[in-house]
Amino acid sequence: MIRPTLKDIAEYVGVSVSTVSKALSNSKEINEETIKKVKDAAIKFNYNNLSSEHNITNAIGVILPEVTSFLHSNILEKLEMKLQDCGYNLLLGIHNFEYQKIEQYVRLFAAKKLDGIFIVVDSCEITEEQYDRIISICNESSLPLFVTESSMNRNFNYLCNAIVIDDFYAIEKLTGYLLKHGHTEFGLIFDRLDYNRLGTVQRVLRKKGIELPEQRIFVTDTRNEEAGVKGMEYFLQSDDIPTAFVASYDEVCIGALKCAQDHGYTAPSDFSIFSFDNTRISEYVFKGITTIQLPINKIVDIAVSTIMNDVKDGIDHSKMLMRITSEAVIRSTTGPAPARKKDF
Repeated sequence: MIRPTLKDIAEYVGVSVSTVSKALSNSKEINEETIKKVKDAAIKFNYNNLSSEHNITNAIGVILPEVTSFLHSNILEKLEMKLQDCGYNLLLGIHNFEYQKIEQYVRLFAAKKLDGIFIVVDSCEITEEQYDRIISICNESSLPLFVTESSMNRNFNYLCNAIVIDDFYAIEKLTGYLLKHGHTEFGLIFDRLDYNRLGTVQRVLRKKGIELPEQRIFVTDTRNEEAGVKGMEYFLQSDDIPTAFVASYDEVCIGALKCAQDHGYTAPSDFSIFSFDNTRISEYVFKGITTIQLPINKIVDIAVSTIMNDVKDGIDHSKMLMRITSEAVIRSTTGPAPARKKDF
């Protein structure tokens, strides 16, 4: 049986989804006549947001690694807006890059009989067996599942609807750009959780004939801007400073640039650097950071429409695996290699 949504009621009454939501909550912003029409329609459609004390309908469970990063807060914002347009609420779980938390939230959302689940796995260490366990939980509850990954490094047979982000070609474009501009000495500054992306960067460099020694790869347990500061400090103390850097993501890049600036050096005159995610802030700091853009709008649109189709028509067991390529965005932090390496 297809569950009615806020959007169904809104279309029937001729008002917006937000008006329906407010009317069902007896908001003072809505006049009594509209509240009555909405509630009458809710009865007609047999709509009840809380189907029982324990079950929640017209809600999609979203499981993210975190919400403190620019990237994941942006994903959350776009998901919430898209789901609201479809007449659904969003219930959030944070897995903090731990598989056990993903499974706990999947079991919780299944027990609450939500309408679907969207998981951003990212750099969480997860095996194919663990993936299968999550899928099995959802299938047993007839719960639509959509997963997105930020790496092509897992050779899994995905048995659920999934999008995998392919960064390879964007990385290849930017490293090729740097090589063309005279850079041959690279340094990597990475958050340890970003091991999948780190592996992709190394594969691209190997393809171009560059095998980085261990001292050119800085990996830290710290995150965000602090990771970038520590990474740049590490390289500034070296006797062999790279002319080009790749940072784990935009926040790491910002920290690295700030550290270099504090020591009197700037990109791209003294070195070049690029990162990942193309978060909103990347365009406005350090005259614009060269970065790799994830197609967030496309991911959200596909994920939500797929889940909505499964909710409406029943789960389609012919699963979809899409590979979406990211795009290079060249800005002010990359340019020609310095004529000679500056003594940092």
